[in-house]
Amino acid sequence: YLRHADRLETFTPTAAVKWMREKPFWVTGVLNDRLTNEARGILVNALQTGEPVAVTVEKLAAAFEPYRGNSNVLKDGELPSPHRLETIVRTNTTDAYNHGRLTEFLRPDMMPFLLGIQYSAILDSRTTEVCRFLDGKIFKPESLDLAALLPPNHSNCRSIVVPLVVGETVDEKDFITPEQVGRAKSLTDPKFVSRHEEHDMRGAMGIEGFQVGLFRIVERNGGPVL
Repeated sequence: YLRHADRLETFTPTAAVKWMREKPFWVTGVLNDRLTNEARGILVNALQTGEPVAVTVEKLAAAFEPYRGNSNVLKDGELPSPHRLETIVRTNTTDAYNHGRLTEFLRPDMMPFLLGIQYSAILDSRTTEVCRFLDGKIFKPESLDLAALLPPNHSNCRSIVVPLVVGETVDEKDFITPEQVGRAKSLTDPKFVSRHEEHDMRGAMGIEGFQVGLFRIVERNGGPVL
């Protein structure tokens, strides 16, 4: 399993592509289903091909451009800024990869070997407080807290989850505590979380036998589309 977000583009993530195709999806300010579906298709293709973020941003910009000034398609007829388009790409890519990875980790044939799931953040000057706090924290595979704190936990999140398997040392004391979960939740951006609180593991995560029952209480709302 790959342990760094920057290396996620080196393979074709089948489960992530499936999640991106089937999850609830919208782009705030887009009033036309056809354009929304075109944007989804561009993101799906990016996942399939591993194309650079800049290329995906250019494709999204080209898709939006014909509707410049059209208030029937775009709110106030305004095009999303390049920065916002990049945020849409990065945040949705992180979302799809992590849901896809979790689907793979929780396959029935993998569960006997899975000891825990660890939060892994990229630590640099851009790391947010919530991801810095959660870096290295370990969740039990059946934990509802894992569903609640699965990255992305903010716009442009680069964190991923990684499996800890038989052969690695994981003690009971190593798992995240309720107090730490509460602290992490207090560090998340309420506006971001509210935008995807029903973004569930019901639509796409139910696919491929994902254990929806473990996470049915936590419903994430339509994805971090921004």
